[in-house]
Amino acid sequence: MPDYSDLEALDVPFCELPTKTRKRLVAACYVDKRIVEIYGGRHWQKLPNPRFSLNAVYRLAPTPRPELTPDSIDWSHVAQGFDYCARDSDGTAYLSRSLPTIASHVWCADGGLMFPADAFASYRPGTVDWRDSLITRPGRK
Repeated sequence: MPDYSDLEALDVPFCELPTKTRKRLVAACYVDKRIVEIYGGRHWQKLPNPRFSLNAVYRLAPTPRPELTPDSIDWSHVAQGFDYCARDSDGTAYLSRSLPTIASHVWCADGGLMFPADAFASYRPGTVDWRDSLITRPGRK
């Protein structure tokens, strides 16, 4: 499906939109079955079957964005000294003794000693981007 995120922020009358934007809004509504909203003076209202008027302000109903969650692990199950956990771009997560850094599409730690985090049943990958997946044992700086 095309990216219509820019059409979720429209705030000008339909007649002031560029022709290409108007066509994309109509296509999103009728072809891709996206919900259109109209601004009613104080708030947005959903339109089940819009008939576009030149002077009305329309937008696509914003798509719900899932809340991003961090990776997690029960540190009480992890041997002391392994204080960092990070997930690579392929989804594989590792525990390390030293603070890892990003190298290309993976995390690397000094000394190279990294242990698979998914060996622990308590490890849960988050929904954050892998580059933001680094977590640190509580109490460790």
